[in-house]
Amino acid sequence: MTSARARYRAAELKFHVNASCKLSSRAILSLSGRNITNEPFVVNERWGGGRPDTLYRSQIYGALWTLSLKGSF
Repeated sequence: MTSARARYRAAELKFHVNASCKLSSRAILSLSGRNITNEPFVVNERWGGGRPDTLYRSQIYGALWTLSLKGSF
């Protein structure tokens, strides 16, 4: 007897932030952050036959920050 299996990601709550500031008529400073709370990427595996779900993969990528300066001449 074989059991079916399925991989899934549970509900996640990740926070991102974006901000910009006009420094002058020719320059804009921007800041962007993704996954600022450093939540892991988790994939679980569900097997049939009444077995409990198990962890398949857990990865921590960290937060991604970008700072930029845009100028026009």
